This record gives sequence, structure tokens and C-alpha cells, in this order.
Amino acid sequence: MNSNHRLIKGMQRLFTFLLSFVIVIAGFIPGKAVVWAENTTGFQFNKVIVKDSSTGAQVADLLNGDIPELKTGVIYSLDVEYAVPSSLQFQILISI
Repeated sequence: MNSNHRLIKGMQRLFTFLLSFVIVIAGFIPGKAVVWAENTTGFQFNKVIVKDSSTGAQVADLLNGDIPELKTGVIYSLDVEYAVPSSLQFQILISI
């Protein structure tokens, strides 16, 4: 009876290890996709602004050359607006 219990516990540990391993490997697979464009002509940033998240106040406009003075303990957000020309756009078609 004791050997059966040890065998079952060992199988449970092996199954848990294998399941954990599969989950870790599956987590890495989507991160391997890379998209790039050889020609980025027309891609343009229209606005890159650092804002104080709690007040919404603009801290710096990076496209105008402002250098933000960031303070410890304050949460900031980056407001980005950009234009992507049709030559760089793509569609993902999914058929079911």
C-alpha cells in the first residue's frame, strides 16, 4: 500500500512539473513574433507628450525639445499620436 502511495505521489509531482514546463514554454511562444518594415517613409509622430497622470497636466512636449523634470513618487503617462501611411499598414485575415 505504501509503495502505491509513493508511486501516485511521484506521478503527481511529475505531472505537475510537466504541466508547469508546458505553461512556461507556451508563454514564450507568442513573444517570438517580430514585425518590421524595410521602408518607413511616411511614418510620423505628431505628438509625444509627458503628462502627470493624477492631474493630467502636461509636463513636457518631447517633439518640441522639452526635457521633462520627473519627480519621485509621481506617476506619469506618455501621450503619443502618430500617422501610419497606407504602404505600412497591413491586415490580418482570419477565416473560420
